[in-house]
Amino acid sequence: MLFHRGTPVWEELNSFFVNADRLLLFLKNHQFTGYVKIQDNDVLYLILIDEGDVVAAASKEVTDKIGIPMPVNDILAAAAASDESSTLSIYELSTELAGIFTKIYHTECEVLHKDLHSDFSDIPKFLEKMQSTHFSGYIHFDFIKIDKHGIIVLEEGKVTSLLSHKIELTESDPDNAKTKLMNMIISESNINGAVFNIYQFAD
Repeated sequence: MLFHRGTPVWEELNSFFVNADRLLLFLKNHQFTGYVKIQDNDVLYLILIDEGDVVAAASKEVTDKIGIPMPVNDILAAAAASDESSTLSIYELSTELAGIFTKIYHTECEVLHKDLHSDFSDIPKFLEKMQSTHFSGYIHFDFIKIDKHGIIVLEEGKVTSLLSHKIELTESDPDNAKTKLMNMIISESNINGAVFNIYQFAD
């Protein structure tokens, strides 16, 4: 699950002693933009918030590479039932970056291709086809030989945002910078191997 840390607000609180409903109300009243991360044993929960409103939520097992959209009420129930070993952290994000993650973890994304391997797939050709068909969605890369990830987001066939383990580029960034980072992600896939998944945004 590729989430940038953002700016820490609170970290590693013991979630056993935190009332999650009151916390979300506090964040709403302060028009907070960012995410709440709950680590409960082998499961990671994320609640994404934009200007105080919960806009997306996801969970993942430690062994999984990609998060699964999940109703926020289920996450709050899991947090309430967690033991004293679980932790809760809050990180602030820019509105633009929060908007990207909202789309990525939206429940209405459709999986088009899953677990494709860079050794047997031509990534530039996939991107070429997506651009020519005005595709809207994203590609999630999980590199095999190194513990890094990458995401390429497209809107109507145009690359609008890219995320790597260190760099984030959004719509306001120059196209040449996006092209450079996109080529870096593709190069990383060729050098270190990658498993990638393609998701389409719902209309």
